[in-house]
Amino acid sequence: MDFELTDEQKMLRGVVRRFVNEKLIPLEKEYLLEKKVDRRLRTRPQILGAERFNRLQQEAKKIGLWALWLPEEYGGAGLGYMEYLIVTEELKKTFMWFEFGGDAPHVLLNRGKHLLESYVLPCVRGEKKYQPVFAQTEPNAGADPAAMETTAKWDGKNWILSGTKIFVGEAEDVDFMLFPAVTDKSKGVHGITLFVVDRQTADCPGYKVSRHIETIADDWTLCELSLDDCPVPPENVVGEVGEGFIVAQKFLVVYGRLHHGGWQLGAAGRCLQMAAQHAKSRVTFGKPLAERQAIQWMLADSAVDLHCTRWIAYHCAWKADKGEDVRLESAMVKLHADEMAFRVIDRAVQIHGALGLTKETDLHRFYLTARMLRVAGGPMEIMRMVIARSVLQGELPTI
Repeated sequence: MDFELTDEQKMLRGVVRRFVNEKLIPLEKEYLLEKKVDRRLRTRPQILGAERFNRLQQEAKKIGLWALWLPEEYGGAGLGYMEYLIVTEELKKTFMWFEFGGDAPHVLLNRGKHLLESYVLPCVRGEKKYQPVFAQTEPNAGADPAAMETTAKWDGKNWILSGTKIFVGEAEDVDFMLFPAVTDKSKGVHGITLFVVDRQTADCPGYKVSRHIETIADDWTLCELSLDDCPVPPENVVGEVGEGFIVAQKFLVVYGRLHHGGWQLGAAGRCLQMAAQHAKSRVTFGKPLAERQAIQWMLADSAVDLHCTRWIAYHCAWKADKGEDVRLESAMVKLHADEMAFRVIDRAVQIHGALGLTKETDLHRFYLTARMLRVAGGPMEIMRMVIARSVLQGELPTI
């Protein structure tokens, strides 16, 4: 077994790390100062501002950080799940929200000429903006997709979508999103169809962002999205009618849960570094905190937590790159990563003492986001249910 990253993977990690250290982390203090005098609700892409966000994406494009996850045949870099994990970890070492541009959802690949030419290729060319926006959650349906109430009815020309989606991220900052709706209620999850809803539809009656929802994570502003007889053309169906749940699982399970793995590794790793630095510089009763056994044990436990999470996530990415089914492993990644990060960041706050309770450090931003992620993308209880179901069926991860 080879536990070492390839030279190409190490090079990619180095390029992304330099970009984060040189371009993003220096913006943190400026942003925190602005936030003290400007408490407006803002979505995550608005944190940097549209002009700066686009400029940084173009700078990244010049050094090859563009359309990283799309296959080369579509103009992408063709990177795999392991690289996805590596890049995400480096990006999330800062709370300045940023993603490299040029990508489109993989579920649109091999789904016909229309979806390719209307959405995938325009993203690669930088003509359309896409983020992993998946409008599944509703006021009465969250982790249980069978409870979904948003409907899509065929009128002979278009699918007519009606319903309310809630807790949708970046709904105002993307050109299109993936939107599941019920086409046959009698079939449960097998009666759900996945659609591409184009933001241009906003010019037509029936589509609107009805309200903004402020979260504990400060700038992680979510939206409520209302559709009232919103027309969607049949060519915007992803896959076949009634296959939306199956298609969506491919989108959510691997990329969504691995994203949590990389995100939490980056955030928790940054906070552990901050805690170690503070422990060495803070002197109490004539000694640095770093010489106190209680502090050393917290640092040691955090280092072990991070290392275990990294290998669970790397193993999942390795299997996914081989084309294996990783539904079980990806649930373990999300469960372990989200709970690990909350523990590690909480210890970092404790090590900082009273300072950790203030907004004078970056810790509060990582702390609140870590708490959000224990619910977002599937709560911990659902991950445990998925894992337990596999255990009861005699299925366990293998090397």
